[in-house]
Parts: sequence; structure tokens; C-alpha cells
Amino acid sequence: MFQLTDITKSFGATVALSNISLEVKQGEHVAIIGPSGSGKTTLLKLLNGQVIQNSGTYSVAESHLNSLSNKDLRGLRSEIAYIPQDLGLIPQLKVFQNILLGRVGKHSALGMLSKFLIPPRKNLQHIFSLLQRVGIPEKMYHHTATLSGGQQQRVAVARALFQQAHSLLADEPISAVDPARARSLITLLTEIATENQLTLVMSIHNVKLAREFFPRIIGLKNGNILFDSPKASTEQLKELYHLSESELVEP
Repeated sequence: MFQLTDITKSFGATVALSNISLEVKQGEHVAIIGPSGSGKTTLLKLLNGQVIQNSGTYSVAESHLNSLSNKDLRGLRSEIAYIPQDLGLIPQLKVFQNILLGRVGKHSALGMLSKFLIPPRKNLQHIFSLLQRVGIPEKMYHHTATLSGGQQQRVAVARALFQQAHSLLADEPISAVDPARARSLITLLTEIATENQLTLVMSIHNVKLAREFFPRIIGLKNGNILFDSPKASTEQLKELYHLSESELVEP
């Protein structure tokens, strides 16, 4: 599904990813772990086509992103659901309206506006069923700003499902919730990915949950892949999270 070969991505003088090569197959569940600033978010945004590499090649389902037109790139991105750290929800909108925006990349601006202002009944029924699946059907017509952080995360999951994508990328989806809700959300995401045969790639700080729920773990440090294995060993984790004195305090 995703194939990266010798990918390097820099932002000015800062190298976020350095000669990254990896392959993720359709239906795989992959966790990306590593210290803050290791390049996890950049890698996910690159997989989603939000950022373009400086060198190397990246293809999705055998389509090379470098050769795609803006229209084709937009279409490809509509097939990859992405849950950012801030969830990307619009607080002023109602829950069902935020979920409707999951398909913004699949319609023209005019077509999306008409579906947004006058949602087809089948879309509303689908959204209600998705909210049932994530456990908050009663929140469908509530303003998103009135929901708790955990409930908003579930809205973001429902929006990703409404997008009808082939892959789901999630950037630290449990960073703002307590341990019990974190486990519940990871369980939900992995179950949903399995049910819908989605490729799931998630960055996560909680190593324990990564080892428990994901059959493949990628350790990222200073923009490099330190390891890519079924289960991160104690030795690998020590090396991954060991910081030099200069890295302990920001200059």
C-alpha cells in the first residue's frame, strides 16, 4: 500500500527524515514510536501527501506522488483518512457536520456545499450508524465544542470512517486522555481497522499499548528508523529513548 525508498525531508536546516525506506502492506497495523522530535508526525504527513519529500520516491498503491497532478493528488489523499494530533475538528459545527467533512476531497466545492447544507437522508443515517459504532450516537446534533476530549476523538474516528478510505493514519490519538480512555480508543481503532480491512498506521508514545495492540512496531529516532520489528525488545527501547546530554534540554 505504502512504499518509501530513500526518503529525506528537511525543513530549512532541520532534517526531519533521513533516508527512510519502508513498505506497509494493505491491511497491516503498524505503530510508530520514538521520542518527541523524532519525525513521527512528518512521516505520517508524508504518507498522507501533506508534505512532499526532498529526495527519494514515495508511492501509494503503485502510484508515485511526484508524478500526480493536483487533482489526482487530491483524489489520492481522499482515500487516506488522517487523524491529526489536534483532531482537525471545527468546534463551532455540529457533530454530524464535522463528520460530513470527511468526504470533502471526494466532491467538487459546489457538490460538497450542497451536501453540507442539505445532507441526504442516507448520509445522515450512515453518520448515525457510525456514531453508534464509536459509542456516542446521542451526540449527533450537539455542537462539537460541547463534547469532552474523548468524545471529540470518537467524532474524529467516525469522520475517518465516513471518508470511506483504504487507510487510516492517526497521529498520537491518545495523547490527551487518561490511561483507561487511551486503552479504549486504541481498542476501538484497531477493531474498526480490522472490521473494515483498513491499513492502520499510528504514532504513539505509550510503548506498552504499542506492544500490546500492534504486530509491527517501527522505532524512529532523529529522523532515522532504528528498528522495524514485530515486538520492540528492551534493548531496542533503551537505545530508542536514550538521549544525549545535548538533547535533554532545548538550546
